[in-house]
Amino acid sequence: MFVRLWNASSLSERLDIASQISDLNPDFDHTYQKLQKGRTYLNTIPRGFVEWQLDNKRVGKPHFCLVFIPYGYTPNKKYTVKVFWHGLVSTKNSRGYIDEVIDKDAPTYKKRDYISVYPAGWKESMWWAESQLENLDNILAYLKRFYNIDENRVHLAGMSDGGTGAYNVANAQPTPWASFFPYLANIAGLNALSFRQIYAANFTNRPFLIANAENDQVFPPRIVLPFAELLRKAKVKMDFHMMRGAEHNMDWFPKMKSKVVKFVKKQVRNPFPNQLYWETETTHKYQRIHWLCIDELTETPEETQRISDINTILGINRQLFERRKMSGRVMAKKSANEVHLTTQNVKSLRLLCSPNHFDFAKPVRVFANQQLVFEGNLQKDTHTLLKWHAIDFDRTMLFASELKIDLA
Repeated sequence: MFVRLWNASSLSERLDIASQISDLNPDFDHTYQKLQKGRTYLNTIPRGFVEWQLDNKRVGKPHFCLVFIPYGYTPNKKYTVKVFWHGLVSTKNSRGYIDEVIDKDAPTYKKRDYISVYPAGWKESMWWAESQLENLDNILAYLKRFYNIDENRVHLAGMSDGGTGAYNVANAQPTPWASFFPYLANIAGLNALSFRQIYAANFTNRPFLIANAENDQVFPPRIVLPFAELLRKAKVKMDFHMMRGAEHNMDWFPKMKSKVVKFVKKQVRNPFPNQLYWETETTHKYQRIHWLCIDELTETPEETQRISDINTILGINRQLFERRKMSGRVMAKKSANEVHLTTQNVKSLRLLCSPNHFDFAKPVRVFANQQLVFEGNLQKDTHTLLKWHAIDFDRTMLFASELKIDLA
């Protein structure tokens, strides 16, 4: 049945099969080892450029995607994945601008040793829409079904509109990604474009390499620089470049290529970070970062300010990101089997616990706002293990227990 699980074509099908396996009461340790090892990948798969059409429930239309698989691909090796979102996403062409920006005959592909993914965005499914988050999930799941990818070396880059969309992903569901590369992007535009509020501190969970252009007439520095300053204030791990003399095109990239390559090689996602921050105004979606899930918010804002909203800079007398709804915020720090939480406007949350992150043979202590809220041993649960594997489809990030924390 594990092969059926890994061959499933959708999240709902994976969850259904995971539940069927759980009903058989399999041994936990055997199941854990099986999921860690994952499937056996075949050698008889397409290489070079392949084209996909992936279903999308939110839009109701297939999403085109061009993918490059290294010519020397071998299933015994894990491969880095780099996803690139093009610009001019307002086009009416459902193939986006892939055919214009990707040169399949470029000599670099002959020696390329990583998987390149070029999704299409267009007027009906722009990069900052929820349909494109679904599309990314579908792309990664499809890759994992057939190709041996390195789950901890998956990167998202984008140019212009694509770069703006990359910021949106980092603010909504950064868990699968190792790093982000917004080129010539306009993060300020997400105030009007995004389906959710933008939180500068959410970007602290991932490293960024950001490049904007000094002579950009589309997204000029006067728009970009205040938000770069806000990210610095939030202590986002970013390598920011204002390219001198450059305009709104990628002509500057050859000068930066070596820095980009070095940056990518350094970024390896830790599936179990010991420090997390997450902020959200919704708890039915986009409420999770790795092992932290915000389940309920307080009905009204708390009077005690334990975590401030980093949303202003000196010289600008207004909030940079719009705030129409109350949000909940959590700072989580873990050391050994002890977790310290600082919360704001949060009523309840869950901690997802992995044997690779916690010692299940010893008690766990959880403190929230300096008060002990849980002390006890964790229990390994096969149903929890299978459910979260179905959701994440990730061999390196397996959870065996959900610990609910009530802060009311």
